[in-house]
Amino acid sequence: MLLLQNAAAIVHAAETHPDAGLRALLTSRIAQLSSAGIDIGEQVNFFIVQPGDTLNDVTTCMGVSPLENLVDGARFPEEGFVPAWEWEESHSGGWIELAFILSDDGPAHVLLVQDTGPPPHSERQTIARVAGLLSARSP
Repeated sequence: MLLLQNAAAIVHAAETHPDAGLRALLTSRIAQLSSAGIDIGEQVNFFIVQPGDTLNDVTTCMGVSPLENLVDGARFPEEGFVPAWEWEESHSGGWIELAFILSDDGPAHVLLVQDTGPPPHSERQTIARVAGLLSARSP
């Protein structure tokens, strides 16, 4: 898991990460947040799933599971499961972005999972894709 918790680390990854799609995504988020007056070093943490990372690794690092509802404890693929993220976006550069707002006074947690498949067309497809990608990485 690549964890970017301060402005210097986020900018460094945007400039030097070997994946062009991830560099473009981070550069876009830096510009977007900066133009809104948001201090990226204080208001956002990026959690970037690396090859070999498992769902357990993601949960341990983020402190929450992307496949569990924080209110009712429901887990994917249970019927009626609603994810805890505020929003999700599939990017043409091959990344799925999930944004979690866990409190009003702390940073957003943004999970980035590389995805080389066709873009999901619904939230349910995104959940299934993330679950599948993290399961595929498990030993």
